[in-house]
Amino acid sequence: MLIKTWVEIHGIVQDPKSFDEFSPNKYIKNWDTPILVIHNEKDFRVPLNQGMEAFTAAQLRNIPSRFLYFPDEGHHVLKPQNGVLWNRVFFEWLGRTLK
Repeated sequence: MLIKTWVEIHGIVQDPKSFDEFSPNKYIKNWDTPILVIHNEKDFRVPLNQGMEAFTAAQLRNIPSRFLYFPDEGHHVLKPQNGVLWNRVFFEWLGRTLK
């Protein structure tokens, strides 16, 4: 299976206004799938508020959701104790939602 990146499919976005066309907030009304949001404070690739906004949107729509937060991690969870928690929460979530 070949997975293409956004740039390969749509090209580089030159006009910031075009981001609005694909903004997730336009599609929240269609959400119905449970969502587990795992976010890290020191993630400079994805701002923390974006994860919090997704979680809040799901909560407001009564969609099963959970937010797992690591204040001491960057984009990847690297500390062993955090990795154990990440795996436990992730697999518990799958077990509950994929029945």
